[in-house]
Amino acid sequence: MVLSAALTLATGPVIGFAAKARDLPVLTKAAQIRGLTPGESRLKHPILLRGVVTFYAPDFGLTFIQDATAGIFLNVQGDAPDAHPGDLVEVHGVSGPGEFAPVIDDPQIRVVGRTSLPFAASSSVEDLLT
Repeated sequence: MVLSAALTLATGPVIGFAAKARDLPVLTKAAQIRGLTPGESRLKHPILLRGVVTFYAPDFGLTFIQDATAGIFLNVQGDAPDAHPGDLVEVHGVSGPGEFAPVIDDPQIRVVGRTSLPFAASSSVEDLLT
């Protein structure tokens, strides 16, 4: 124990080891997850998020939810959740880098109710084409 502490003091923290999940804050908003850098998202931040299912295509492994801050992709592996558009869900998972943006990896999805789908944002044709 003393030798370990002395080595840590002498060399500093070991770079390359991910922080333990208990040392990372629990992310509770989709915008927080989406705001992570690729490196930060690989640390597997614990996630507890409540939102509405906005898109569900289990044959293609596609599930998206949205909370009051943003929408996010759930990286569902294996059995598809029993959730459908309009379901209010609670999701436990960890952050992951995704293919294009941070995602929720290893999601455990629990339906807690039904709600209306969020309003779609209005965009001009010019904005949609950029």
